[in-house]
Formats: sequence, structure tokens, C-alpha cells
Amino acid sequence: MVKGENGKPVESAAVVFHPIRDNKDEGGMELKTNEDGQAILDVIPIGDTLRLQVIKSGYQTFGNDYPIKADTKEIVIHLQSPSRQYSIYEKHNPAAQQGGPPQQPAAKPAPENNDSKSPDAKNQTSDRSKDQTGSQQDAQSSSGSQPSH
Repeated sequence: MVKGENGKPVESAAVVFHPIRDNKDEGGMELKTNEDGQAILDVIPIGDTLRLQVIKSGYQTFGNDYPIKADTKEIVIHLQSPSRQYSIYEKHNPAAQQGGPPQQPAAKPAPENNDSKSPDAKNQTSDRSKDQTGSQQDAQSSSGSQPSH
């Protein structure tokens, strides 16, 4: 039986049944739930494992494995509303997710540009230019070719 967060049956949810025998998927079958939130299947042998997946627009997809140990087994599934998708491109606060105190945002680094009035920034830029020029000259001399003038 498939129910929503409010406890009411979910009609027309896709229920995908995959019998698993000896860790091997024995094929699949998809049924839709009726108005009572039920999808009934009676061809899973006792001793097999049933891999069950429930899909319904507006809800999180559900999936789980169930060992079949008796002639009948009623499985009640409560579908949840979808949660926000996790993105690696967004900043996340691990302490807030674990219930800890929120952390202060990290200070932003100063922008790197050649117009910076800081003498250190100019020295770092000129040092990088020297390193790149030196690396190019090292690569040319190690390959045996001479730079053309």
C-alpha cells in the first residue's frame, strides 16, 4: 500500500517489482496503484527477495529490498515530498546540517590583479612571470633547440 505524507492512499503511483534470486535480478514488472494505493502481485516465490521501487510525480522515488518469508506480505510505503537537490556548486555548512552552531563565512581573498596597490601583490605577479619565463627557457634548453631571435 502506498500512502502520501498525509496518510492518504496515492493513486497511479508506478510500483516496480524486481524479484531477486541468488543475488540475480529475475526481471521486473511494473504496476500502477489503484484508488486505495494498492498494487498486488502474487508471483514472487517464498525465499526470494523483492526489490521494490515506487515512482510518483511530486514525491521522492522510494526503493528498498524485502525478503519474502511467507505466502503474503503487505508492504506499506509512505512517500515523502521531494527534498532540495544537493549541488556541489553551492556552499554548504556541515555544522548546520549536523545540528551544530552556524559557522561564520570565510573571509574573501583579495582579488588578484596587476592594478593592486599592494607592493606584495606586484612582487608576486613579477615572480610568477619570471617563473614562467624560466620554465620556458628550461624546456627549450632541455629539448636541445635554441630560441630564434
